[in-house]
Amino acid sequence: MNTVAFPAATPPAYGPVGPFRRPSSARLSNRLLGGKDHYECDRRLATGLLAVAPWLERAESLNRRFTRYATAVAADRGVAQFLDLGCGLPQPLGPDLHEVALTYQERVRVLYVDHDPHVVAHARALLDPGGPVTAAHLEADVLDAERVLSSAAAVFDPGRPVGVSLHGVLHLCPDDGAVRAMLDALIAWMPPDSYLSISHPTADFHPRAACRLTSLCAEAGLPLRLRSRPEVVGLFGGLDVLSPGVTATGRQLHGAAYKQPPEVSAAWAGIAIKL
Repeated sequence: MNTVAFPAATPPAYGPVGPFRRPSSARLSNRLLGGKDHYECDRRLATGLLAVAPWLERAESLNRRFTRYATAVAADRGVAQFLDLGCGLPQPLGPDLHEVALTYQERVRVLYVDHDPHVVAHARALLDPGGPVTAAHLEADVLDAERVLSSAAAVFDPGRPVGVSLHGVLHLCPDDGAVRAMLDALIAWMPPDSYLSISHPTADFHPRAACRLTSLCAEAGLPLRLRSRPEVVGLFGGLDVLSPGVTATGRQLHGAAYKQPPEVSAAWAGIAIKL
C-alpha cells in the first residue's frame, strides 16, 4: 500500500478529541461493533445508550455493511478512487473500504478523512506499504471542504470519477448551513459519473428514544443533529439517487440484512450519481 502524508490539522470547530476527556464517535462506534479500540469513557456512554436503545449495535452493523455495499456499487461501475469522510477506526470485523474496492478494481486510490487524531494515528500504524492501493489518512474536519479537496488533489487522478462516502457522520455536524456549504462544494468538485453515498441517523423511527440519546450524547460532549427523511433526501443536492431511493439503511442491502425491520436501522441511507 502506497501512502501520502499530510501536515497536521487545526483543531475542529466543535472541540478537540481527547481519549481521557470525553468519548469519541469513532471509538463509540468501535465499541458498538465489538471492537477493542475504546476507553472507559466510551464504554460508559455505550452502556447508557444501549439501555435506552438496545437496537444500536445492529444499527451500527447495518451502517458498516452499507459502507461496503456502497463501495461495491461504485467500484463495480468503474470507480477506482474513493473519498471516505468521517472514516472512523479500521473495521473490527469484515473488510475495509479499500479492500472491498479491490474486489472490483485492479488498482485503487483512497483518501480517508477523520477529525480524530487517534483514528488517523491508528490507521497509519496499520498501513502496509506496497501493493495496488494508494492510501492516505487526513486529519481534518469533514466540514473543511477547502482542506479536504486540496488534499484530494494529491491523491486522485483529476477528472476521473470518485466514490464519496458520508456514512454515520453528518449527525455530528449540527450546523445545517455549514453542512450545506460543504456538500455544495463537494458536489461541484465531483467529476461526472462520481457517486455520493450518505447514511444518517434519524429520530423518525424512535422519537422518544432519540430525545434521550441526544441528551446522553450532549452530556458526554457529542453534539447530535438527527435529521428526518426529507432532510436527508435534501442532502443529495439534486444528484440522481439510485433505486431504491433514500430508505432505511438495511433496505439498501441484500440478504438477511434487507429483512431487518426498518426501525432497526434507525437511519436513512442512499446512493446517488453525478451525471
